[in-house]
Amino acid sequence: MKRFKFLCVIACILMAGSMLAGVPQAWGQTAASSTSQEPRLAAPEDRILVQTWAESEAVISSPIVGLIQYIPSRLGQRFEKGEPLLRFECTENEARAQIAQAELSGAQENLEAKIRLKSLEAASDLEVTLAAAQVAKAEGQHKLSQYQLTQCALPAPFSGFVVRIMGKPFQTTTVGQPLLEVISAGVPKLRVSASSRLFRRFAVGTALRVRIDETGQTYSAQVSLINARIDPVNQTFEMEARIDGAAPDLLPGMSGTAVIPALPRAPSTLARPRQ
Repeated sequence: MKRFKFLCVIACILMAGSMLAGVPQAWGQTAASSTSQEPRLAAPEDRILVQTWAESEAVISSPIVGLIQYIPSRLGQRFEKGEPLLRFECTENEARAQIAQAELSGAQENLEAKIRLKSLEAASDLEVTLAAAQVAKAEGQHKLSQYQLTQCALPAPFSGFVVRIMGKPFQTTTVGQPLLEVISAGVPKLRVSASSRLFRRFAVGTALRVRIDETGQTYSAQVSLINARIDPVNQTFEMEARIDGAAPDLLPGMSGTAVIPALPRAPSTLARPRQ
């Protein structure tokens, strides 16, 4: 009997030891599992990207097959609207214009003569009609020659700057060959790209605070246009914005970011408790 009790005590001690030995292991496993899980990071703030663009820009191409006489323009040079940016050698066109003018004068004289003869019954109606047709044809040739003369110089479509030169003096060009790239002067407009999740926060007239990387300055702007399509790949949409006031330090091609200014909080209307 005593031996049986002794064995029971030993068994109880062994069972208690195994239970106590398992407790730290379980706690360690729980702690390890809890620390191994990475914390959930909040979604990063959506960036509103901005890039400056010239109000107007154009690539001036050659309208004729001709020899470049000279290019007075230089990179970064300022020009005014209508100022010639490039001239062609146009001796042949000038000669054609003189020939067309002479043919027109001769056709008009012939028509007047036919009309006088018709009044004297010395010319028929058919002769007068043919003479009038010759005048109309000569007038068309004269207009064509005058138009070709206007192609000898390429006038500036607006006031601005030359940003790229692709032609050289004494170079023979073909029709449609690019020769100059120009941009307009003035404050550039802003092209804004934002996440489609922010689409409901924008409308025409929405105020923006724009920071340009190249200047390090912050400018006030307003949304002027919103694109009617969202990019399905990048999930972004584009807008156009205008700078408020003058910004002479801004140049086309600069970039930066924009934010929507926080609205000031309205004063509280709750009545204070009486003392």
